[in-house]
Amino acid sequence: MNANVSAVRSVPGRSSGSNLCRRCDREVETLAHILGACPHGELLRNTRHHTVRSIIATALRNKGYSVYEEVHGISSEGNNRKIDIIAFKPPSLEGYIIDPTVRIESHEHQPEDLFIIYWVILRRCINISVMQKEVNIEYPPVTERILHTFITANVAPKKTNFKYFDHNHNTFQILLTVKRNGSMNQTIPFYKDKYSLSHIDVIGLMVGARGTIPSFFANKCKNLGLTHSIVKEIAISTLKGSVQILRNHLYGSDNGNFKLS
Repeated sequence: MNANVSAVRSVPGRSSGSNLCRRCDREVETLAHILGACPHGELLRNTRHHTVRSIIATALRNKGYSVYEEVHGISSEGNNRKIDIIAFKPPSLEGYIIDPTVRIESHEHQPEDLFIIYWVILRRCINISVMQKEVNIEYPPVTERILHTFITANVAPKKTNFKYFDHNHNTFQILLTVKRNGSMNQTIPFYKDKYSLSHIDVIGLMVGARGTIPSFFANKCKNLGLTHSIVKEIAISTLKGSVQILRNHLYGSDNGNFKLS
């Protein structure tokens, strides 16, 4: 998988006919499609994600955090939302919403890009149909790559305007003009009230589908007090999950999921 030579139809010589996915017949059968999008592997992808979430949650509990998983919330508009993990360490009034995600690795800044998306959705709590907001985040300067990430993630429209600068503090500014119909709703106050917290920090953690642990992920885990052994366990678990997904796609039955022993 790491060498991108898995027996998928998009690899030259692997298919004498169509290069479309053998399972869904909708998209070109690439490794990224198999590990991250094909409906045939949806259950195994969910299992892979839930395993990572459980490893993080268990590690936080062992560090003395109060941890709740798959917590439903209600936005200011009355819509239901769900977060992966909320954790806090009494008697502190500061909490963390932690959202681990598994993505096929594409470029070195991918974890930071995904973090920005989570930050805009959850931290800024955009919940009106038309708004213009300047967002300042302490990361390297934004580029057109960030704009592409927002568009492909269906977070911002194609007319979103970006401007950036790089001063001594290594900050950049995103000027967002967002027109949405309520898909990004305010939920942070609900969780503050529910758990009597004064502040909630939102942390989006990406781990590569082939077991890559970005420095962004490792640093956030270190800040939470999670050890290197936990990070290693997450990497191995993710890689095993991806192998199961690929094996099931290539050799599994149409109606069942292959599982490694």
